Amino acid sequence: MALDKNQLAAAIKAAFDAAQAAEKADAESSDQFMQRIGKLVADGIAAAVDTYVRAAEVGGVKVDVVGPGNQPLGTGTQTGAVKLQ
Repeated sequence: MALDKNQLAAAIKAAFDAAQAAEKADAESSDQFMQRIGKLVADGIAAAVDTYVRAAEVGGVKVDVVGPGNQPLGTGTQTGAVKLQ
């Protein structure tokens, strides 16, 4: 499956929108509020990137198998697509 850049952008924007909508609690200092907002944005971006990367599928990977001293032993090719984990 192709990576969807628009979906990533929307998820990152949603993280900023959530931070913008957050309200300061009465017992919360300005520093505590800013730290909470920073964590909210960071967590949202991390989740968006994680979802984006895990949506990727990888296929057709080719490798050369070598032994000690870089002696060629053979080759390998991945068949089919697999998801990143």
